[in-house]
Amino acid sequence: MAFQCDLCGKKPITGGRERRTGTRGFLKKRVKRVFRPNLRRVTVTVNGEKEKMRICTKCLKRIKKDEQAKQAKTKELKYKEKGKQGLTGLSTHSRIPPKR
Repeated sequence: MAFQCDLCGKKPITGGRERRTGTRGFLKKRVKRVFRPNLRRVTVTVNGEKEKMRICTKCLKRIKKDEQAKQAKTKELKYKEKGKQGLTGLSTHSRIPPKR
């Protein structure tokens, strides 16, 4: 199994860094290294079925944000059906005094 995100396809890339050697760091040597994506093994429901996937943390944040948005939307719809004010409504008690 490749070290790659199953959603966005992010995979390791090669690069370099400078290594300072010698007295007082005068000599600089280029050292090759690999930058790997921050992957997590997560169980995700896709089309009603649970699947284990390797997902980078950026995609994981996006999934969680989308889920929260869906939940907030359904809550707001429930409040509107009951005739109450939406979740974003202002309360009647304000801490800021009115301007004169």
